[in-house]
Amino acid sequence: MGSVPASLDERVELLTKLRSPYYEGVTEEQLRVIAEPARLIEAHAGEYLYHQGEVASYSYLLLNGLVKIIHSHPSGRVIIIKFIKPGLAFRMAYPGATSRYIASAQAATGVRALRWEMHDATHLLQAIPRVALNSLVVLTEMLMEFVEAVGEFTYGCAEERLLWVVRRLAEDLRENDHAVLPITQQELAASTGLSLYTVNRLIREWEQRGLVQKQRHLLVVQPSKLQIYTKHQGI
Repeated sequence: MGSVPASLDERVELLTKLRSPYYEGVTEEQLRVIAEPARLIEAHAGEYLYHQGEVASYSYLLLNGLVKIIHSHPSGRVIIIKFIKPGLAFRMAYPGATSRYIASAQAATGVRALRWEMHDATHLLQAIPRVALNSLVVLTEMLMEFVEAVGEFTYGCAEERLLWVVRRLAEDLRENDHAVLPITQQELAASTGLSLYTVNRLIREWEQRGLVQKQRHLLVVQPSKLQIYTKHQGI
């Protein structure tokens, strides 16, 4: 991972083109204030932007590519919590000088992001209330997603749990009616609490029905077909 030289005007242009939900209703002057302390960084696929447990030094906003937010359990299980799409921020830490990241962020593809020192990111939230309000809206949407996950994982059977995870990730990455998930079956097993055997069996069944396709470390999904299958199964 490395820093990329970019002028203030270039950083403002990146934020303007991105149309991130965090900056809806923000003036051009405020956007320059936001961009001033930011730095442009790049990371290759597989590189970590930060690790769970490290002191939380930075806050990030993804410009392009995909980032996996990963949580490691003491048991050794590694769970993919969410794919971060361009326009979304990822910091996974409480504000504060001694705060630590509660999950890791790994580049699933080559990525570019803007990075702020954590104290600068906190100051911007205080200085520009509209950004704080927009951030609250985004966080509320994520919270609703996690509440839904609790219900699925508490009451759902194996296929329901796997369907929920695959459909959620596919919606994150959807382009028209096509989504390519850079995720392995082992990662799906860890993310659902299912055995690798069970995940492999269900994926094979879905392939036979034309719902998904396996391509090495990728899973190609058609969300509309998954939705129809879910309704037909009464899931």
